[in-house]
Amino acid sequence: MIEGVRTRAVLDEYATVLLVAALAVAAVGGVVAYDAHASTDERQVERTVEEFRVDGSFAHRATVHEGANTTTFEPGATVHNRSVYFSRVMPTLRGRLSLRYAGADAPATVHVSRRLVVESVSSERETEDRTVYWRDVRSLGSNATTLVPGDRTTVPFAVNVSRTLAEARNESARLGAPGSVQTRVVFDVTVDRESANGTETLSFVLPVTTEGSVYRVDDDPRSVAFNHTATTTVADPPSAARAVGGPLALVLGLFGALTVHVLRRSGALAVDGAELEYLAYHEDRADYADWITDGRLPAAALERPSVVVDSLAGLADVAIDAGERVVHDRDRDEYAVVHGDLLYVYEPPVDPYGETDDALARTNPSDAAAPTAEAADAEDLPFGDADAHDPDAVLDQTDDGRDLLDDPASFDDPGDDAGTVANTVDARPSDDADASEATGSRSDDDPTPNLDVQD
Repeated sequence: MIEGVRTRAVLDEYATVLLVAALAVAAVGGVVAYDAHASTDERQVERTVEEFRVDGSFAHRATVHEGANTTTFEPGATVHNRSVYFSRVMPTLRGRLSLRYAGADAPATVHVSRRLVVESVSSERETEDRTVYWRDVRSLGSNATTLVPGDRTTVPFAVNVSRTLAEARNESARLGAPGSVQTRVVFDVTVDRESANGTETLSFVLPVTTEGSVYRVDDDPRSVAFNHTATTTVADPPSAARAVGGPLALVLGLFGALTVHVLRRSGALAVDGAELEYLAYHEDRADYADWITDGRLPAAALERPSVVVDSLAGLADVAIDAGERVVHDRDRDEYAVVHGDLLYVYEPPVDPYGETDDALARTNPSDAAAPTAEAADAEDLPFGDADAHDPDAVLDQTDDGRDLLDDPASFDDPGDDAGTVANTVDARPSDDADASEATGSRSDDDPTPNLDVQD
């Protein structure tokens, strides 16, 4: 219960601060929620956009020479798209380059020029440090056409490979060049788009390599895309923290402010003076527990002049300054410090809830209050508490529980009832020195029981 008082006291003290803080949280949450959902943020994004694309593929063939009737190939026959051709019986390579203009939003004029490149190089691989000993470039013609997106055009070519290789070997022999001869057909393509300024150029190459009496053709297709960087404006969605955190802060802030307001207006947080006084006492009791000892004040200490202290903390300060202990007398329900000729006293407030404070309760069974003298005497008597205060209780009953005064048959001689009873009554303890002889005399035949007189 004391924790509830402490909590209410703190909330009541800082209720205004809590209310302002809750409203501030709600305001911030509302602004964030509005900014995240009502307004639209935009940002600039750079993207790579494909303007158009040119796809190229080769198709080629060779016709068997008329003088090849002694071979397995039939003279005049045409073979298509072989990876290997025989230079003696298939000397001329014919074919075409198929171009497709795609991906654009406007027509374009496509110019294609064809050339045959023959050269002697130090290495067959395309490396930066290879040496070109000699090179011969021959034009094979050109043409132009206008294509709309998705259209195709074909560019034919024809090369006498056997004669070209023979001329190249003769040239290397005349020059004494040590390199190897390479031959390729190159198609230079220029695309002039009507909707854009400038032109784009690209090349398609068909390599032709010789290996003794055969030549090989590398006709891999190729696709070339022309891109540009475009800046676009896109919506910038709110982050999860803004999208969820803003509304959540708004709801929690409003709920907290409403809760504080309702509790404050209803008085649920109010702490009265008795509760505050008891709370202060409880906290002082916990803070100065090391200076407090449970005990009982002697009568001599209680006869001293007393000084009433307003708080347990003040009494503890007195004990600390005086080098004394604070004695908690539970029987008197007060705290005291004995110093010099004075008795400093503090009386704790009453628990407003009427409950026992566990923090202040005695935990040592040996500290239990000693029984009073009357209680001790009552426990020693065999007749209980009711008879302990009855002066005739000891004389009224015999050992077997019969009432002597109410049962005359308890005596053998009815004529001696009065005397015997009188003697019995006179046997009651007295303050005189001859009380031990007050029990009277009786004969051996007297049936009156021998009564134990209780001092």
